[in-house]
Parts: sequence; C-alpha cells; structure tokens
Amino acid sequence: MDKKEQLTSILKATTEMQSYFSKKENEASTRIQAIRQELFELDIRLDEKGRTRSLYAMNASSRKNVFSPIPLDDQNTEKESQLEKSIRELTERKEALTEQLNVEQEKLAGIESKLQMLRKALHATARLSRDPAFTDTEDPEDIIEFIEPPEDVADTSGHGERILNLDAFNRAYLKAILSKRVQQPLESESQRMEQLKRLIQNDPRQASLIIGEMISRRKDICSTLREQLDRLQPTFDETAPIAQSLDKWIMALRDAHPEFVLETSVSVRDESLVIPYIRGLTLYRLLDIFMENIIQHADANQVRLRVQVTGREIDVFLSDNGKGIRDEDRTNAPWYSGLHKADELLYLLEGHLQITGAVNHGTTIRFSIPL
Repeated sequence: MDKKEQLTSILKATTEMQSYFSKKENEASTRIQAIRQELFELDIRLDEKGRTRSLYAMNASSRKNVFSPIPLDDQNTEKESQLEKSIRELTERKEALTEQLNVEQEKLAGIESKLQMLRKALHATARLSRDPAFTDTEDPEDIIEFIEPPEDVADTSGHGERILNLDAFNRAYLKAILSKRVQQPLESESQRMEQLKRLIQNDPRQASLIIGEMISRRKDICSTLREQLDRLQPTFDETAPIAQSLDKWIMALRDAHPEFVLETSVSVRDESLVIPYIRGLTLYRLLDIFMENIIQHADANQVRLRVQVTGREIDVFLSDNGKGIRDEDRTNAPWYSGLHKADELLYLLEGHLQITGAVNHGTTIRFSIPL
C-alpha cells in the first residue's frame, strides 16, 4: 500500500468514526434534552404540591383542638397523606433523573472529547495531504463519469471536438464540486440549525459547540467557492498595464507558495501596454496550469519564470528543478489534463508551446501568445 492509499484509508476511517460519534453525540444530546424537560416539569409539579401542602398545614393548625394535637377532620388528614406521598414520589423521581442526567452528561463529555480528537486528526491529515508525497486534489475520474475522451482523429479536425469536450468536463467538474462541497454541507447545516434552535436555551454549552462546527464548515464552503470562482475566471485587472498585472500575479504566487524559490524576470517593451482581454485571460490561465502542474507533480523547490512582452507577442519561459518529464508523460496524461488544455488554448490563439525535460533534470516550458 503506497502513501496515498495509506492516507486515504486514514481519512476514510477517521471520517466514519467522526460520523459515528456525531450520531452518538446527537442521541446523547436528545436524551439530555428529554431529561431536562422532565425535570423542568417535575419542578413545576413539586412547586404546586408544595404550595398545596403549605395551605393544608395552615388549615390543619386552625382545626386542631387546644388540648389535642390530632386533627378533627379525618378526610383532610387523608388528603394530606396522599399529598405527602405524591411529593415523596416526585422527589424520588427527580433524584433519579438528576443522577441519570449526570451520567448522560459524562457520556456526552466523553463523546465530545473523542470528536475533538477526531477533528484534530482530520486537520492533521489535511495538512499531511499537502506534503509532496501525497496529492491534495480530487481525481476528476472519481466524481465525473459521463464524459468520455474524444476519439483519435486528424489533428486539424480534432481540435474542435477536444475543446468542446474540455468545456463540458469543466462544467461537470464544477457542478460535482459545488454539489459535494457546497450544496450538501449547506443542507446538512440546515438540520444542525434545527437542533441548535432547540438547544440554544436549554443547553448553551452544546449549542456553542455546534456553532463552532458551523463556523468551521462555513469557512470550508467559502474557501471552495473562492477556489472555483478563481478557476472559472482568474482574477486580474484587464484595464491595468500588463507589466503591473504580471507583478501582481507574481507577488500573489510568492505569498501562496513560500516553499518555492521563485526567480522571475519580466521585460515589457512598453510599460503602458494593455493587452486585449482574451489574450490576458489566456495568459493567466496558462500560467496557472503550468504552475499547478509543477506544484503538484514536479517535486521541485526552485522555479524560474521569464516573461517578455513585445508589441507582437508574449513569450514565456518557465523551468523547474524537479523530476523532469518524458515524452510519454505528456502523451499518456489524461485527456482532461492541464497540459492538453494548454494545447487547445494556444491552438485557439495561434500560439506555440514547447515542453522539454529529462528525468531528474527538471522541465522547461516555453509558450508564446501573439498580440
């Protein structure tokens, strides 16, 4: 079993255990809520009967003979005895419920402790998944089933079909991600909010824990939405000069990946040049594709980026010190891979792409986009 399979097994087991203990937590919270509700009702009944007993005591005092402590009204005495018996039974029931409540609260505390450990374990595995030895992206083949790779056809006539297939894949991938990471968690939150509404007055501590979970889940949802929105449309200012726009992209890359030694060089003949929107959009999509490939697959820690913009074209040179690439790696890459997307994007703009590399000697990528 390789490292990725080991991590997958740990995540699966931890997630199933978290689901199990979450269910137990809900069951324990429901039992505690029922006990507290019964205790509340018992307190009301005991209060009512206590007031009635006080009333009987006052009446009995007024009915007593001056020379005898025995009440003259046997019927009222019987009622007092029944009242005392009822109060005693209610008190015993309250004591039993209080003891049961303490037991259930101890159980809940133990479950919460286990859930806390499981959450830490999930966070630890999430951090571990960002290690180069693991992959932190979902395999699209696991979530998209209906798209099939295009058949092999002549190069000039096959671009259109490949482009349409890639577009359909992107839409299906986005739908699957939003359904799994946004829609389903939000639907689950609606159920938790119903539980929260019941607990917020009677069990503030448990309500606080649920609110903490919901806040954490909302952050995950927002992160997914930002990721997919950026995937749909890279963020850049199309009105800004290309030199300024490239500097901003490079700074964002440095901030996002401080683990890389990034050497950059940007040369723009006209500092005020603003390139056409589609050309700029494609440039950043290509840069994102190639950097993502380096980050996830190259096992590199040094990257060199050189961009030269003339009045006629944008020329990009990108290299890393990773494990390199072979000709068959590019050929055997899945049809929906970033490398194939880059091919079709450059085809649409009549650009050029060249990828070279050798095993353990890094990879060099050069592409150009005509202006």
